Amino acid sequence: MKRLRALLPANLPGRTFFRGSLLALLGSVLLLRCGVLDSTPEDTPIDPPWTQTQKLTASDAQVGDKFGFSVAISGDVAVVGAFTEDSSGSDAGAAYLFESSGGVWTQVAQLTASDAQSGDRFGVSVAVSGGVAVVGAWLENSGGSNAGAAYIFK
Repeated sequence: MKRLRALLPANLPGRTFFRGSLLALLGSVLLLRCGVLDSTPEDTPIDPPWTQTQKLTASDAQVGDKFGFSVAISGDVAVVGAFTEDSSGSDAGAAYLFESSGGVWTQVAQLTASDAQSGDRFGVSVAVSGGVAVVGAWLENSGGSNAGAAYIFK
């Protein structure tokens, strides 16, 4: 068995590549977190090879949102966190819901906390299963300074 050291998606600029610490896998669909590191890893081929089929981005993407920091997938639904997205306040965060139809992933919703405040970091963690999404906000303050919270969406 060959060991995978790095899986590089196509069409990445410069030294940008996948960091294996956060990803989601369901059947034959793999969601990867991308970022920039100082050195390029060795690329070890895998059998059968994975092929990038689509790149997901937020419809309202802005510099510094950190879209893709957390990802989750269940069936034809994917949730992607952007914990420093600013539409509800500076670094309040957001998560994005995508659905797949015919193998094409489309953004269908932007999720935000009903009580969003600056600095909550909503979207730092995400999970999805059976039509329910859970989004973490690790610096949310309603239970005390930086007590954190998790929000459930159906």
